[in-house]
Amino acid sequence: MTDASTTRWYLMMKCTLQRIVQLGGPESFSRPVALAIFNQYWVLESLRTLAFDEDNALADPKWLSLLGRAEESSTRKVATERDHTRLLRCMALLGRLNYRSLSWLVRARAMRYSNSLPTNNISSLRDSIHLGEGKDIIQEGHMVRQELLKLAPDLHTHNWIQGRSLYDLMMSLYHCGPISLSRLFIDPLWSILGEPLPMLPEDAIRYHAIAALEHLQRRLQVAGMESVFFLPLLTTVALEVRSRVYRDKISRIFDSVEGKGFAVAATARSDTQLAWALVGSSGGG
Repeated sequence: MTDASTTRWYLMMKCTLQRIVQLGGPESFSRPVALAIFNQYWVLESLRTLAFDEDNALADPKWLSLLGRAEESSTRKVATERDHTRLLRCMALLGRLNYRSLSWLVRARAMRYSNSLPTNNISSLRDSIHLGEGKDIIQEGHMVRQELLKLAPDLHTHNWIQGRSLYDLMMSLYHCGPISLSRLFIDPLWSILGEPLPMLPEDAIRYHAIAALEHLQRRLQVAGMESVFFLPLLTTVALEVRSRVYRDKISRIFDSVEGKGFAVAATARSDTQLAWALVGSSGGG
């Protein structure tokens, strides 16, 4: 808790919990109680992979198949659980998409530099394969966006049987999804593919950021030790707001998490304030 970096949090998730889950395999989580625990791990692992730009192994078919068990019934309870798992699926796919898109950009920059050298003759086949991979990533982005958009009405209308705190957690995760997805394709290099990008308009991104902040505020009021795991979501929101009012709210949340004993919140707050100083502020969202 006194670690001001993210090292211990990272190592706990990747080197301890992930290893236990991967060694056990999907068959270890067939019972309801084990599956409920696994769903909590799913959220934390998805946040970790997004925060550290790593691949999310939970996007593999063998793990995604665990999420399909609640989809055969239409009762309210099971429908709620079904939409919960739909959101978890989107988070895993978004984590893998983030990793693939960043890897593609690294290769694109390297190829762009190599092609600019007069003595270098890059194979046109290699170029075409890379462009094809980029288009596949864009299409996957559109698919994830559609999944999120279809999920929104159901998340809003369900009577959440496990209480308001679960609802606020799920809505925080949901609203951060379109923000993260849109920012994956902000690099100008994606424009060379000539494909429409799965990005939301800026006003829609601000709407999702403010909505996520409201849910995070309510959730963190009742959160205990788990509050540290919401820092990636809070950082996602913080980078999108310009208003001093919202920034003050975010700073107070960082203070609250730090007050629970997590020194890493002070580091996250400092990094966020540096980013705010670089982009300035405004009176709007």
